[in-house]
Amino acid sequence: MPANTEFFQQFAELLPFGMYVVDRQGRIVFWNDRASQITGYRAHDLVGRLYHDGLFAPCAPKENEPESGESCPIESAIRDGKPVEAHQLLRHRQGHRIPVLAQAIPIRDDHGHVAAVAEIFQEEQAGAEGLCWITRAEAQSDPVLGIPSRATARQQLEISLAQRSTGLGVFLIEVENIDQFARSRGKEMVVAVLRAVAQTLAHAMPVPHFLGAWENGSFLILAPNSTSELNDALQQRLAALGNGCAISWWGDEVVPHVRVACTMLEQQDTAASLIARLEALQMRAASAGER
Repeated sequence: MPANTEFFQQFAELLPFGMYVVDRQGRIVFWNDRASQITGYRAHDLVGRLYHDGLFAPCAPKENEPESGESCPIESAIRDGKPVEAHQLLRHRQGHRIPVLAQAIPIRDDHGHVAAVAEIFQEEQAGAEGLCWITRAEAQSDPVLGIPSRATARQQLEISLAQRSTGLGVFLIEVENIDQFARSRGKEMVVAVLRAVAQTLAHAMPVPHFLGAWENGSFLILAPNSTSELNDALQQRLAALGNGCAISWWGDEVVPHVRVACTMLEQQDTAASLIARLEALQMRAASAGER
């Protein structure tokens, strides 16, 4: 930490983005208020813990970009002594993942050696507008999941069908084993799992995609101006994000698994035929053991 630690901390608390500092061993020694607002974790929850102890997922590639295999910013900055920028996934205290753009900046001691690393991060503004395709007064939000309700999703699907939107990708995301979760852990845990997945998807949804609740623990996504190639890339990203969720439940970590099916809207489609095709794709994937 810098010599004038008190001044540094006062300054860091005024920053409009999340910031934390780790020592060379990767232990968190400072965590600012904005970081708490973004992640739900307060400083007393994390100071003293290793930064990679469940808080961060591996670095997240942007859509249509392959996994780089590189280490995350903190590790690179400690090793190379240079500022590093990367896309990461932070785990919110409630279990969902938040895509952020992070930059790690080495902090050197009087001898020029890297003594610590400060990482600043801010949310990638992807999902907020994507949840607002329907802006009329009758649009409803699911109060539990925090995303548009099934009625609103059904309405948006019907609008897209009526417009015969070209290049519309349609995704159905199913959280597996919901009935089993309900029997073994109770309905409250099911709600917590579904909310974690919903919020992860909402934070990662590109504008102007639409995300809404569907039935039986599923979610519907409508992706305008899409292609089969873009669908494939988004399908892989959504599966990785959904499977990266985790919630703490009575001392246990519960990790949901999702299955993502996607298709392109066809001219002859009805809502029933479109959903049936997606469900058939999901069943085929389940039989093949795929996600």
